Amino acid sequence: MILTINNFTIVTKSILISTGEEMIVPQSIKNGKPTDFHLKDKKRMIKIFEDISYNSYMVIDNLFDFIEFIELLKAFSSNKLNTERTYKFKYYEAKIVNKNKIFNLCLYLQKDKIFLDKFETSSLAAKFSKILQKIEII
Repeated sequence: MILTINNFTIVTKSILISTGEEMIVPQSIKNGKPTDFHLKDKKRMIKIFEDISYNSYMVIDNLFDFIEFIELLKAFSSNKLNTERTYKFKYYEAKIVNKNKIFNLCLYLQKDKIFLDKFETSSLAAKFSKILQKIEII
C-alpha cells in the first residue's frame, strides 16, 4: 500500500502469515450439513513497513528509524530539542532554525530542505503514529 501525507510517501506491504493456531474446517458438505472435518492453519494478513520518501528522496528505510522520526517530530513540537545541535540520521539531518522569527524544524535531505512548524510536526507525528499502530513488527 502506498500512502502520501504532506509529500511524505509511506510504503507498506501486506503479507499472509500463519498464526500458529489450527482451526477445524469442513472438507465436504452433504445434505446441507458439513461432514469430514480436517485441521487447517489459521492465517492472517499483516502490514509490514517498507520505507518513507519525500519527493522521491529516501527518508526512512526501516521501522525503528520510523519510530525515531516520530519521536523527533514530537520532541520538536514539545520544545525538547536543543537549538544548537544538528541531529544526524541515515538519510537526513534535522536542525531547529529561525525562519521569519518563527522556529521551524528543518530537515535537510540530499538536495532539498523541508521546513516544518510546530503544528505541522505535531500533526505529522499524530498521523504517522496512527499508521505505526497498524504495522506489525516481524
